[in-house]
Amino acid sequence: MATWRVDLHALNSPTALVTGLPIKDSQIRFSYRLNGPGAFEAPLIFDDPAVTEANLAPGKRELRVYRDGVLVWGGYLWAIRVRRPRELTIVGEGYLSRLRRTHVYTSLRYQATAQEQIVRGLVDHVQSQSGGSMGIDTTLAGNHTGGSLTRTRTYCRGDAIWDAIEELTSLDDGLDLEITPSPTSSANKVLKTYQPRKGS
Repeated sequence: MATWRVDLHALNSPTALVTGLPIKDSQIRFSYRLNGPGAFEAPLIFDDPAVTEANLAPGKRELRVYRDGVLVWGGYLWAIRVRRPRELTIVGEGYLSRLRRTHVYTSLRYQATAQEQIVRGLVDHVQSQSGGSMGIDTTLAGNHTGGSLTRTRTYCRGDAIWDAIEELTSLDDGLDLEITPSPTSSANKVLKTYQPRKGS
């Protein structure tokens, strides 16, 4: 039988704030989604000393799920639901979810540029801003599978980064992307792209 563990981290921190969150009855639910963040949900043991307001700070914490000591899912703690007194459920989404809350800071133009490189350029643009680093590894070598098509795109200041990325993934000859960990990789926060598609 598998052993599961959920660790709580400060943003971009390799060291856990809480190792082994007290999950009620081991009810951990999480999902993966290509071209999307995937989701996480788990009820907490209310009166455990680790369940504090200081530890559980939505938007300021990362969740990492381990199966038999191997990292299998990672993302952000976004909300705490109180269903009834003394029952708390933490809710999160995968690392891609943070890109939904970002925008272009200065105009960007890509002329006849590989679409997998445009995606990386958009993520790097966000991470280059003050306080914008998410710790995502955007190295192309070894992290793109399949063919390569070039695109010409212009993004203006204020454009939503997620909309720009989603447009590239929605094209018939577009690409798939994910930020690990994934069902095929236990690495943390590596941007991987696939063209034409990874599959299911």
